[in-house]
Amino acid sequence: SVASSYAVPMFRLSVALLCGSAAAKLGPHMLNLTDLAERAPEVVMAEIRASPLRAVVREVAIRADVSGSATTLPTVTAHGMGDSCFEQGFSSITLAIGKRTGTYARCIPTGDDSITDTIDGFLMNMDASVDVFAAKIKADPKLSGGFNAIGFSQGSSLIRGYIQKYNDPPVNSFISVHGTVQGIAAFPSCFQQEKPLGLICKVLAEVLGDFAYNPMFQNVLFQADYFRAASQVGSKAYLANSQIARWNNEDPSTASALYKSNFAKTRKFAMVRALNDSMVYPNEGEHWGALEEGKGYMAKPLAMRDTKFYQQDLFGLKTADEAGKIFFETTTGDHLEFSDDELFGWVQKYFIDVAPQAEDATAISVEIKRHLRGVPDATNATAAGAGCACIDQPGWDHDFFKGLQNCGLQAGGAQPVAGRCMTSLQHVSQACGTCLGDIIQCGRDHCLPDCCFGSCSSRDTCRSCNKRNCNEKFVTCAGVTPPWDTQ
Repeated sequence: SVASSYAVPMFRLSVALLCGSAAAKLGPHMLNLTDLAERAPEVVMAEIRASPLRAVVREVAIRADVSGSATTLPTVTAHGMGDSCFEQGFSSITLAIGKRTGTYARCIPTGDDSITDTIDGFLMNMDASVDVFAAKIKADPKLSGGFNAIGFSQGSSLIRGYIQKYNDPPVNSFISVHGTVQGIAAFPSCFQQEKPLGLICKVLAEVLGDFAYNPMFQNVLFQADYFRAASQVGSKAYLANSQIARWNNEDPSTASALYKSNFAKTRKFAMVRALNDSMVYPNEGEHWGALEEGKGYMAKPLAMRDTKFYQQDLFGLKTADEAGKIFFETTTGDHLEFSDDELFGWVQKYFIDVAPQAEDATAISVEIKRHLRGVPDATNATAAGAGCACIDQPGWDHDFFKGLQNCGLQAGGAQPVAGRCMTSLQHVSQACGTCLGDIIQCGRDHCLPDCCFGSCSSRDTCRSCNKRNCNEKFVTCAGVTPPWDTQ
């Protein structure tokens, strides 16, 4: 039965909680929830379904068109609080992404069925959930070569934790949709209803006060683990016991170099923020922002680059941003309100239109070694000197300098990988992409100092150097002139 399938983990939880005087410290609502989860999980499911905290996605259309290729990586999905891999809406998202990419797609549950997977989203702590998530990924041979990942709401925290604690096999591109990745400072949706608090909101109100950073609660309640109370951040209890404080490397005495090195293994972080989010506060956190520290309840939200996590590069956020790995998207509505077109647009942009893929890592290494030995780089002979490769290729100059920078960083400035990246990114022919890749390689050979070694391709000094050294060859190849002075 469902109850018996949940009995073993909940029995262990109850034993851990009720030893000695622990029961007296938990509070009546938390005790009631843990007891019901063991004895009558269907009652807990009814409470979750009635809670304003339930972050459930709607069903999406499964389209027939396939945009991926043989080199597109598989996809892992992770659901939000109160949702489940087994719910119809979330199942449709996983299936639709798999259909769109033409590759294997799987939602990784922490439980074995809808009820256990949903309750785990509350009563399996954040670190333990990441460990289960990682073990299931490791056991799936279809994911052994790496994968793309997309998390929704609380599911984004699960993927962030996997990236920092494991990332083996590695996450290539990570899309966070309205995610709790940087924690939250409140659960406002609990108090925006015109009816008494349900059990789930009562538990949060009971726990996320003076006892939020008691290790007892941190070891049980998932939501306590990413709660960053404005009045307590920086306190001894927060630094010693908060799981998100450890993920953020906020305590220098326990900072993990592994978290930072694993974060660097992921190539793209696409962060989607809901501009009118009533679930995640502050919603700047969906873009790696956070509240000011030391201001208590007067704290104002900070953008990513103004936070201490970024400025001190505590877990690698600044390094990732300076490498061109951080991307921001927005939606206009509330939490988990997005259109099918928006979802498929993100998948296309960050899972499909990315190059080089895994097998290109070897090509990058080979081409860089050839360059260092003075061996001429491989190029597309058909495109070379064609003189019209980019004529009648719409989009070749779309976000031109951003494209050059991103593909230059990904390819190490080396052909033919840079050309393949531009072909995919700009949606142009291979011949045109090769001409674009030639600019990247030319810039690497002549303009690295002027272009901040690949990190400021739109700067005037960088443009002037590339125009002076690379324009003639590109025009001869492509038949068009780069927008040196117009973008």
